Amino acid sequence: MPEFKTEPYITDSHHHLSHQDFSSDIEEVIGRAREAGVEILIEGGGEVALPYYLKNCLSDPYLRNMYFCAGLHPHDAMNFSDSILDKLRSLATHKRFAGVGECGLDYHYDNSPRDVQKRVFRKHIELASELKKPLAIHARKSYRDVFGILEDEGVPEAGVLFHCFSGGDEDLARILEMDGYISIGGVLTFPNAVRTREVISSVPRERLLIETDAPYLAPQNVRGKRNEPSYIRYVADELANLWGLPVEDVYFITTYNARVFFNIDIDHGGDIVYKLGDRLYLNVTNRCTNRCSFCIRNFRDGLGGYYLKLRVEPTPDEVIKAIGIPGEYEEIVFCGYGEPLIRYDLVREVARYIKERGGRVRVNTNGIARLYHGVDAIEYVSNYVDVFSISLNATNGEEYNRICRPLYKGAYKEVLKSIERAKSLNKEVRVSFVESSGADLTGAEDMAEALGVSVRFR
Repeated sequence: MPEFKTEPYITDSHHHLSHQDFSSDIEEVIGRAREAGVEILIEGGGEVALPYYLKNCLSDPYLRNMYFCAGLHPHDAMNFSDSILDKLRSLATHKRFAGVGECGLDYHYDNSPRDVQKRVFRKHIELASELKKPLAIHARKSYRDVFGILEDEGVPEAGVLFHCFSGGDEDLARILEMDGYISIGGVLTFPNAVRTREVISSVPRERLLIETDAPYLAPQNVRGKRNEPSYIRYVADELANLWGLPVEDVYFITTYNARVFFNIDIDHGGDIVYKLGDRLYLNVTNRCTNRCSFCIRNFRDGLGGYYLKLRVEPTPDEVIKAIGIPGEYEEIVFCGYGEPLIRYDLVREVARYIKERGGRVRVNTNGIARLYHGVDAIEYVSNYVDVFSISLNATNGEEYNRICRPLYKGAYKEVLKSIERAKSLNKEVRVSFVESSGADLTGAEDMAEALGVSVRFR
């Protein structure tokens, strides 16, 4: 039996390919990254002079998804000058410029005097605010002072990212209070990093990025070697274990977060909307909580001439732009090659846009997204949804587990609970069964009647 496979883009949100350690084989390093699925590469900066990287990497059309930050690492803060600030402003005009940094405070090595580090950090904050660009922060044994300076200067409007996060619960709480992001690398894989894994496991999924910090901090699997972007898969594997998710979902989530934070526009690799008849369907994710044996995506890459395998998930604004005028359609349906309510926040925002413009909204769901993220997504989006169509597919749990192969225990009971929750919200609710699934559907109509909902056989 074939099973749907997708190859989402992987993002290394912080590396140093401009480092001299890569001067002799950077093309091979980038080639290995591409072979490993690392499509988006963001140079972490830390040095103002990036001539080789800018000339030989960012100018190559093949390397279209390479970006860079620029700033002065706290180790080098003593070298800061007005001329360097001018160079940073000049670099910021490059089309691949993603943000200011890395900058901050390093009290572990203290290679520059602390008062100098603080002064230069303030200059970077001012620059990020001036340019309206995000700020990538290096903080080592210095979180209290970093937070104090950010409080004094104001968090840049475009946001902050604490790269290679090494703080504790209180530090994480402060960062989340300022709507900041966290990035983690090879340290997550170290055997003695138990506390780090505990803290990272509590980071909201929508606030976490992954990185290599290459050539530094190689993951445990390749410890002792020069780190490089292709090794980011080891970090993703560890994060997948912490989150209890397929590693492909980690790629989707962290790449989406990197795109949002750095404001990166990139091709999705598939269609995010598709029209069938008078209805418009929205393909917002390929992530799913089930591995249904009968799912059409196991056999086709799309429908009606549309290609629906995504490599990057769209933002709400991208979906809204693709919709156009909601009133042109009989109905707009959240239904693609994944479970839409995994992205409940996007569904709510886009559905609200549709309803405010007179459109009709249906959500096709398997009813078990709550087991994925712990949020009652049906209630969360309900104010902007006209119809919930819930895939029941079986009349008992044993049959459901056999054909739908859910990732979570208790999935069938959760589907039934979702039906009741949707009904309690006074929404139109229907359940669906797939006739070609191989399930015994005897009694399906009676079951739907007992549940008090309409039924559809597909």
